[in-house]
Amino acid sequence: MVKKITATLSLAVFLILAGCAKDSPAGSWRLIELSDESSGMFISQENLAAMGDYTMQLYEDGSGFMYMAGKSVSLKWDAETITLTDSEPQPYTMDGGKLRLQDLDAVLVFVKDE
Repeated sequence: MVKKITATLSLAVFLILAGCAKDSPAGSWRLIELSDESSGMFISQENLAAMGDYTMQLYEDGSGFMYMAGKSVSLKWDAETITLTDSEPQPYTMDGGKLRLQDLDAVLVFVKDE
């Protein structure tokens, strides 16, 4: 009986942890939208694609990099912020499969590459 309860609890813990992992921002992300509220600038996914590869890689250990305009910049991330090398932490949110990174007046919207 104790073995059965232990096995059931182990399975429950595994399923809870597996469910939490789905919400993790770790993985590959592609920029689909860039806007700047102060200037009214908006760059759509189509225009970004014509300008080159804009991606972000977030690793489970809290490290990563952002690749934009042919340059790769290292970063650190946690549950609330992403910090590019030599920059201040910038808040991000995740909603509906999108990651929104607020960088001063600019908002960068990424979707996860599967």
